[in-house]
Amino acid sequence: MNKKLTILLLIILTILNIFPSGALAASTYTLATADVNKNLNDSGCYKTVKTYTSFTSAYSALNSSADKHAVVLKDGKLIAMKSGMIITKETSGGLFHFTNLFGNGYTPYTNTKQVGYYLGNKSESEIMLEISGFEGTTKLRDVILVPAAFCYPYNKAGSGNRYEFDYYTKNSSGDLVHYISSYSSSNGGYTTFASITVDKAPAFMKKGVRYYSTDGYVYYEDPIDAAMEKNEVGRHCIYYKNLSYRSVTSYTAAKLDSYTKYKTGGDSAYSGYGYAFIKGQKTYGVNAAMEMAFANHESAYGESGYATNRYNFFGVGAVDSNPDGAYEYTSPEDGIIQHMKYYMNRYFFDAYAYVDSSRGTAYYDVPDKSKGYISDYTGDSRYFGTNPGNKNAGVNTRYASDPFHGEKVSAHMYAIDKYLGLKDYGKYSIGMTKSATYAYAKPSTSSWKVYKYSCRDRNRKSGTVSKDPVGMMVTIVGEEGSFYKVLSEMPMDKNGLACYAWNYDHDLSYVYVKKSDIDLIYDCGNLANEAAMKNISVTGYDIGFKEDVYEYFLTVDNSVTDVEVKATAKYPDNTVTVENKSLTAGKFTQIVVKVKNSTSDEKIYTVNVYRNEAVSHKNLAVTLKSISASRGTFTYSFDPKVDNYTLYTDSLSSDVTFTCTPTDKTSKTEVLGGSLEGGQRLYTIVVTSAKGDVSYYRIRVISPY
Repeated sequence: MNKKLTILLLIILTILNIFPSGALAASTYTLATADVNKNLNDSGCYKTVKTYTSFTSAYSALNSSADKHAVVLKDGKLIAMKSGMIITKETSGGLFHFTNLFGNGYTPYTNTKQVGYYLGNKSESEIMLEISGFEGTTKLRDVILVPAAFCYPYNKAGSGNRYEFDYYTKNSSGDLVHYISSYSSSNGGYTTFASITVDKAPAFMKKGVRYYSTDGYVYYEDPIDAAMEKNEVGRHCIYYKNLSYRSVTSYTAAKLDSYTKYKTGGDSAYSGYGYAFIKGQKTYGVNAAMEMAFANHESAYGESGYATNRYNFFGVGAVDSNPDGAYEYTSPEDGIIQHMKYYMNRYFFDAYAYVDSSRGTAYYDVPDKSKGYISDYTGDSRYFGTNPGNKNAGVNTRYASDPFHGEKVSAHMYAIDKYLGLKDYGKYSIGMTKSATYAYAKPSTSSWKVYKYSCRDRNRKSGTVSKDPVGMMVTIVGEEGSFYKVLSEMPMDKNGLACYAWNYDHDLSYVYVKKSDIDLIYDCGNLANEAAMKNISVTGYDIGFKEDVYEYFLTVDNSVTDVEVKATAKYPDNTVTVENKSLTAGKFTQIVVKVKNSTSDEKIYTVNVYRNEAVSHKNLAVTLKSISASRGTFTYSFDPKVDNYTLYTDSLSSDVTFTCTPTDKTSKTEVLGGSLEGGQRLYTIVVTSAKGDVSYYRIRVISPY
């Protein structure tokens, strides 16, 4: 082919992005290490370790590497790293969007230039990350990757420390301060901090030390540890971030007004309108002080342009793509009440209540809603909980692109409370869901299901239910047996039914959730600790104690006439009793261990000890040298002269196969039995010598699960 024509053809194919097979060289994937003595994008900032022909091979080598600063480059471009920071770029509408969805179809988003934690690669072109408690995925092209080697505290370059993660610290006043990191592209790129005082600092924190957290609850002293969830140093519930807006403030309208005057000198658009916040609390069940904290954050204490010109104190309608779309209200009271009535009570707090169709649609009618609307009711996609929260759960999830909006509101609430005497702090206990769990009208799973702690079940009517988010907050006011009594997310009536459009009555609006589905993360002292066992041990033996396993089995030699069982309670207000007994040869002896809390709730554990019968094998010609099982664990080391054994397995659903080796090779063995009876399988191993002498070994197979 003519040389000029060939060149022209390649130019055309390049423009059209079409190439003949083999026309382009294959990509090179390089495992390298990031140099802590260089800055990001410096010449020579990566040192080659080994090259590969595929991403899969290079990424596998990365994961196997012990080097915490290892990275993978594709043709010299960073595409994966052992650990580090991500910085968000715009995906659309001036925002950054994750690529994975919640169960209700919602795509979470945050601002651009937001700092987060890199968690790994899902593929060559997609990564995993965490921002403000939400673990998600995104396209590689939509973030900047910054290896940990170029971040504080690892980077040692002369102009280093230009990239720093968010961190929490305890200040000189004993408060918890969050330094929030954001990215600036000027001067080659770096991060800057803005700080907020969010809570009292926990006792485990030392003043001036940096603590890192991906969710504002679990803390580490190293950012890599935070991303990898190892070497945890402590947990702390930021009180107002996790407290439900359904709680009640103890402050009067006059007290709230005094704080507004203190902050603005009387220039706030809602100066003197403390009564409106209290009115909304009494009618619509939204904490007046927390709602004022919300307004303080959104409207700069009622002094922003939209606050003074439109009485819009909550940014309603002022979306990121069109801030000037902010709604206008007729008065400061109108701006406050409408937000509490609609945006909070009816929209963001609508947990998609179960409707009792036998009541008829009129039962759910309210004056400002069309008749029969409940028949088409499908909940609200904005519900993710009723606490300020983060990007995983709470109002913050859908209300604002700022991933720390919930913390900023809680910081304002903490400031209000500190100024007014800390009379609200710690009034309620707070729990966090372990899974999507139901709210019941009574402390029984057979009672009416009021709603579920999950995002909206779009397909609930067809039987498909949402299972996320895990980690929703409940505000606890008491307990009954195995249930916590908590503030309802939705308005309820005397019949235990809920409707998003009703007014909220605190005397009626509470539900029950199973304690087993809740982690208690803040105990204000209004609850007794659950009855819980920390450990059960048998002196000289290992029974493998687990808190949620209530029955144990142990086999001892015939010479052992008793064992010492010891137990320790998990909580100081729990009491433990152990009923030790003497052992009978050839039988199981049940030793009962009880743990009881201050309200007499009780859990019972049993240790079943089998004492072997007296030695019966004197003729070694008819003994076994060894026994092994296809699965399970024997509780007693094999002894040819001991003829009774117990084997533990994780299930009794299938048979167990035994391999038996006789002491005398001329002897024969046979395994009999194995049928499931009375919660155990019983086997007899028959050993027959060449002379016809016979002996027996008996094995009980039991599952403690």
